[in-house]
Amino acid sequence: MDTVLIIDCDQGKFWAQLRSLKLHRYKLFRTDEWQTALQSLETESVALVLCNLDSPKFELSALIELENRRADNSIIPILVASEQPSLDHGVVQNCEHVEFCSVMGGFDYLQSRINHHLQQHYSMQQQSRKLAELKILYQVILESASEGIIQYDKTGVIHSANRKALSLLNYNEKQIIGHDVFDLLSTAEDDAADAKQLGSLMLQQQPYVCNRVILNTRKNSTIVAEISGNCIRDIDAKVQSHIMMFQDITVRTLNEERLVKLAKYDVLTGLSNRSKFHDFTEGKIAYCAHNRKKMAVLFIDIDHFKNINDSMGHDAGDELLVGVAERLRFCIRESDILARIGGDEFAITLVEMGNPNQVTRIVRHILEVIRKPFYIQSREVNVSASIGISLFPESGSDLKTLTQTADTAMYQAKIDGRNTYRFFSAEIQNRMMELSSLEDALRKAIANDEFFMHYQPQIDSVTGRVVGLEALIRWQHPDWPKIGPDRFIPVAEECGLLPALGKWVLYSACRQAVKWRTDEHIQFNFPVAVNLSPKQLVSGDFIDLLDKVLRDTGLPPENLVLELTETAVMLNPDVAISTLGKISAAGVTLSVDDFGTGYSSLNYLKKLPIDKLKIDRSFVKDIGIDTNGEAIVKAILALAHSLNLEVVAEGVEEQHHVDFLREYGCEQLQGYFFSKPLCVEEISELLRQEKVKWDGVAADPGKPQAVESEHFKSPFH
Repeated sequence: MDTVLIIDCDQGKFWAQLRSLKLHRYKLFRTDEWQTALQSLETESVALVLCNLDSPKFELSALIELENRRADNSIIPILVASEQPSLDHGVVQNCEHVEFCSVMGGFDYLQSRINHHLQQHYSMQQQSRKLAELKILYQVILESASEGIIQYDKTGVIHSANRKALSLLNYNEKQIIGHDVFDLLSTAEDDAADAKQLGSLMLQQQPYVCNRVILNTRKNSTIVAEISGNCIRDIDAKVQSHIMMFQDITVRTLNEERLVKLAKYDVLTGLSNRSKFHDFTEGKIAYCAHNRKKMAVLFIDIDHFKNINDSMGHDAGDELLVGVAERLRFCIRESDILARIGGDEFAITLVEMGNPNQVTRIVRHILEVIRKPFYIQSREVNVSASIGISLFPESGSDLKTLTQTADTAMYQAKIDGRNTYRFFSAEIQNRMMELSSLEDALRKAIANDEFFMHYQPQIDSVTGRVVGLEALIRWQHPDWPKIGPDRFIPVAEECGLLPALGKWVLYSACRQAVKWRTDEHIQFNFPVAVNLSPKQLVSGDFIDLLDKVLRDTGLPPENLVLELTETAVMLNPDVAISTLGKISAAGVTLSVDDFGTGYSSLNYLKKLPIDKLKIDRSFVKDIGIDTNGEAIVKAILALAHSLNLEVVAEGVEEQHHVDFLREYGCEQLQGYFFSKPLCVEEISELLRQEKVKWDGVAADPGKPQAVESEHFKSPFH
């Protein structure tokens, strides 16, 4: 707390009146105690001096002289009080910080002036404190900055530099202050023009940026810097100084120059890139044509490489690519070339191949070495590859044709199941043309609304009634009357049409469900299941689409089930958990389809807001045939029930399938034993007649009992 210094006469009459004033802290001095007053003015924080001008011994000029001798040169306001109504005193009139107050009519006015000065003093203290804090903050930011920062005046003389600037330029603070900032700019022959241009920018009254500047350091060396700067203005917007910020980009520049020199090589793997591969292969084509030699071009693509990036991150993907490159190096001869021509695509040109058998041996060896486990980020990763092969001159006699045919053969290898190779042939060409035609037809089919839906009932294993329908898309194409979704769905996914197709399915199923809900002849109180593709799951706008579909169709969320594969969930579990959480919160039921066939993580499974698991048909068909398959089904049922999930078994086709699944508590059954997928008219008629109902029902719905087989004959055979 600051002090109010009171100076009174010897008798203390003035002091006696001051008792009525509200002063929290004060000191009383006699007029003859000048030495003590001087010490207080010099050593203590004094907010105000209050003195009695009527004291016969008081000399105001002496007090002002004492105040002027304060060590910090600060001015303290002085209130002089007198019982006179006014006073013609030269010192009071000539000093701005000395104020006269008459107390003839009482001390109220004096009290108000005291309060005013103390409030001003407090405000000034607060401003000084904030200013000090800002200076400290500025200094901390300045010294913590990762860039060098130099402040210089309008003539270029450096006034200050932060720690980073001193470190980058090898100066200390004393050496750089007073230095000319323009001396830091390199004036070497190659840099002179840039330095001159930058020098003019550095004194302009606007921001500037230079991406590449050579700066001199104190040790007669240079650094490459990226510089930006601006002027500093005072409160009146007048330029007071300039600031220059810079960072050392020497290493980055060297790397860029190195990359320019290595324009023919892949940065990540060190292999030849596409450009060098083309140059090499073109030269070898000319050589083989002249010498009547044969050669082969191989296109190699890592199967499901995107899964690695999505599940483990791009760093892991890069590490895998480097590992693949290292293994491929040992599969070719010095006369051949290995290149990385795309993200996860490699290419090899094998020169002077005697016959296709030689190529086959090399390709099989490549597939074998890639199949061996990789250890990425302390995890074992297993991958495979698809390889397309074109032969010179059989598959093409020029670079463009050879690379196109190798690429076509590679895609055929992927279509045929991956982890294999294919030589280009006329048959493959025809199949790829057919796929291209299929893609074109799909685009037209979406535009012309050529698709329709089938529905397959899901049966309650206890009551025998329909408790759900799975919506399945169908396409009746005039040229391919028997084409199934297992054929056109992968093509739609490959050519980017799956989102549009998925949107159509979602709208169609929801609209049809609303029609059944309003049909007075059908008791439709169960959900329709729609398959959700992996790309829809990670799509940023799927939640908005789902909300719009439900609002547009008017279908209650509880009448919709979205089925997704566990592989789709595990591609990006964090995104899946977030998206599925929003879907579940909206009231839509979630089901994991084909459970047991993917690479699920139980740790993530327990975090997913799912309601159902669907046992894949590949496990159901093993019931009654393979005890290991039966054990898997039992394990899935036990796991699901421990997580409070319902289970749907698909692919139920035999009576013993029904008996087994009911015995172990599988809640819902789906398959040809009950019904094949039916068109809208057939499934509607079936629902109206309640045909999907068993003749026998378990005695206790809470505990399904085994019933004689004849009670469970399907009404649809």
